[in-house]
Amino acid sequence: RDLVRSRGLGDVYKRQTVGRIISRHLIRNYEASVIWIGRHPEDSSTIQQRLSSFRDCGDVPWYLQADVTDMDSVKLAVKKLKERHPKVNGALFLAIVFSPDNSALETSEEEFLAVLDVKSKGSLNFYRAFESEPLDFLCFFSSSQAFSFSGASKFSAYASGICASDSLILSLQKDAPFPLGIINWGFWGSSVAVSYTHL
Repeated sequence: RDLVRSRGLGDVYKRQTVGRIISRHLIRNYEASVIWIGRHPEDSSTIQQRLSSFRDCGDVPWYLQADVTDMDSVKLAVKKLKERHPKVNGALFLAIVFSPDNSALETSEEEFLAVLDVKSKGSLNFYRAFESEPLDFLCFFSSSQAFSFSGASKFSAYASGICASDSLILSLQKDAPFPLGIINWGFWGSSVAVSYTHL
């Protein structure tokens, strides 16, 4: 069945290139109300620039600040979300901290955990924050590195994080109160970012 409702409400954690493409698609094709949750302050130039790029869509995503590695912070964001939109139809988890120089030999413990925690702790916190909601779906964006380990020697924390996240979601799928999914994306590089700079 179609899991995307017209005029529904979708939550997207993080606003990177793919998140903005999906947000634009949901708004234009389904007239969805989209909420972004992220760590940057709402009044930061980065967030304001990204939000302003949606003015031609007829609707602009609503932004809420929260740190997905902090359970209380995520719960507070969801509480604020529910005060304005009591019914949430679906949620997407796109959070990522990525470092191209994160090999096990070169990274520090602090750098490793900064990348790892967003995927490992973040995935669990995001699921728990929405666990009691009657969602149509909850989807986590991941990577093919979760099962291929291509480049994992250079991206040690990221590979570890997505493996932890995927394992968690797979373990929860049987008993989850709503459809719970993972999309393992392949590689994309600067060409994708350049192609969608207008977003």
